[in-house]
Amino acid sequence: MGHIKVGTSIDAPVERVVEVAADPKHWASWWVNLGEAEKIEGDGGAGTVVEHKYLMAGVPFHVTTRVAESGPTPSGGHRIRIEFEGPSADGRCGTTSRTGPEPR
Repeated sequence: MGHIKVGTSIDAPVERVVEVAADPKHWASWWVNLGEAEKIEGDGGAGTVVEHKYLMAGVPFHVTTRVAESGPTPSGGHRIRIEFEGPSADGRCGTTSRTGPEPR
């Protein structure tokens, strides 16, 4: 399975970033080519499952996203690990998204 790691700095309190990042209703606004949530089970915390479409090369694919982990880090940040399943050569794709300072 391939892995993509992307980082960025956001000039906002950690609590506000977590609030937006953990809410599946906001994911399509910052996740390129991700469609609006079609079905949400959960509140955005660990265990939340979201179904939506992902546009790849102009073709919409069904993807299921799961919040695998969400919680504070020892350094005062917040970590959110998001996994998704969708079409690929082996039938699976995955990603991890994290907010807050990088764990040391």
